[in-house]
Amino acid sequence: MDADLLKTFLAVIRQGSFIGAAEQIGRTQSAVSQQIQRLENLLGGPLLIRTSRAIRLTAAGERFVEYAQRMVDLAEEARRTVHGLAVQQTLRVGIVEDLAGFVLAEVLQRLRAEVPQLRLDIHSASTRELLPQLGFRYDVVVGIKPSHARGGTELLPLPLCWLGEWRGGTVPLALHAEGCGMRHAATNALDNAGIAWDAAMIAEGILPNIAVVRAGLAVTVLAEGLCPPDLPRCVGLPALPSLSLRLFAHDEANIEAVETLGRVLRETLSIVGHQGQPAGSAVAGGDVGAVS
Repeated sequence: MDADLLKTFLAVIRQGSFIGAAEQIGRTQSAVSQQIQRLENLLGGPLLIRTSRAIRLTAAGERFVEYAQRMVDLAEEARRTVHGLAVQQTLRVGIVEDLAGFVLAEVLQRLRAEVPQLRLDIHSASTRELLPQLGFRYDVVVGIKPSHARGGTELLPLPLCWLGEWRGGTVPLALHAEGCGMRHAATNALDNAGIAWDAAMIAEGILPNIAVVRAGLAVTVLAEGLCPPDLPRCVGLPALPSLSLRLFAHDEANIEAVETLGRVLRETLSIVGHQGQPAGSAVAGGDVGAVS
């Protein structure tokens, strides 16, 4: 039985709603609903009673909760045993690419100095790609979410800034991919201010956006301190909100290692933000933190 379906079912029970479960596991509400329907079809009967006010378990659902938790726990135990992680020495980390590109080198140096026995298995992608794999591929996900989002532990707020040259008229935007928090912030700010804009380019990574801004062809939005210092700041455009850098940890992750990683990230980013420039060189990356 698909462990992902079981985890979604348990998340709905814990949160008491599809919306809460969606926020916890990093999926959309419709995706959660589809997974519950797949599980019910697989089992041959309803597990939940949905009302306008709450979600309740059916009699079958009440009996199935214990089995679902046992199967999830057993699958995780088997995974740790097979991979030799009963006593975890490796921390599998998913981290947003714009963060990986500018501070990862310094973070790795500090972690090696503090916890030399810890091995990090790191993969970078967008927040919306990383979060669904928490507990499967990753023990920890460091992602970017809207400041009002729930779930995870906030490491730092991430103020956004306009970069590029704009002399009035329609704003040529270098957009991040659909679903990106920075894209949403940029287009919302311009729409609310009544300023026309046009998509000069849409990119999965931050490097194409940086390149087109550096060439003077477009304006984009990035997080303060996580962008090349040579990019011109764009003036005259509306204020932007802050996003939230958050750490999401799986229940079975090494608590001490997770806490150390969170502290080192927070301290490193505080230094970067104070200096107003990145701590390293940019590398190829993908879409920044997702909205949902």
